[in-house]
Amino acid sequence: MAGAVLGLIALGFVVVFKVSGIFNLAQGELVAIGAYFSWVFLNEMHLHPALAVFLALLLGAIIGLVLSRFPFGPLMGQPMMALFIVTLGLMVLFRGVLTMIYGSGEVYYFRQFVPADPVRLPDNISIFPRDLLGFGLVVLLLIILMALFRYTRFGLVFRASAEDTQLARSIGINLKRTVAVALAIGCAIAAVGGVILGMSNGISPRLGDIALGALAVVLVGGMNSFTGTILGGLLVGIVTSLSSYYIGHGIGSVAAFIIMLIVLLFRPYGILGQKEIERV
Repeated sequence: MAGAVLGLIALGFVVVFKVSGIFNLAQGELVAIGAYFSWVFLNEMHLHPALAVFLALLLGAIIGLVLSRFPFGPLMGQPMMALFIVTLGLMVLFRGVLTMIYGSGEVYYFRQFVPADPVRLPDNISIFPRDLLGFGLVVLLLIILMALFRYTRFGLVFRASAEDTQLARSIGINLKRTVAVALAIGCAIAAVGGVILGMSNGISPRLGDIALGALAVVLVGGMNSFTGTILGGLLVGIVTSLSSYYIGHGIGSVAAFIIMLIVLLFRPYGILGQKEIERV
């Protein structure tokens, strides 16, 4: 399940990067923000779990739309380093706000809304219902996103903008609107990822550190490939789990970066990434 969630969060990176060129380092903090939103809706407001998840997704999308106006709006077309520094500043800002409100050491847990007892499978394999629910949410969201990008008019506009922003602008595509929607989708994905992780691990401001693992997934799968990102997440999740079980938790925590280094040595643009050729 961890690999599927990493793949989902990494997909948020790719959606934003393909259209805008923004490598959003604050994506991990948006994961934590989405988790805290859902915790408030569930534990403080006592809403239905499905409504809490939907509202967390909706607020994540609204944050993305706000970010597309400021600070990213005035910076579109500026050097990538400027955008990179801005996302780094947002990451520090979001982490600081969450720490100020909820503290740095406290861990919050969702109220129980699924059975706590694990499901027993053959060969002494146990699966917790919360993990099954989380995996189901990941699969459902991936199906929706794939259908959106492949079979809708927005998907056609998105793919055209991702392929060549100058050409897309020349044929009348509103690039600012496309970037805004991409940021909304990326932030909504992060929020749902936070909900899924929060169900299993609890919530703290350090939940945003998961973005480091998602970054490895992006580089393993390929910065410009949705399918590669999903496969990269599954690969990293499987190798991390197996190495933690057979070798030890210490190696499991760095397995994602070991895989990243190995892949980049032989495929600098990722497993399914495409090498960009610039003509001058």
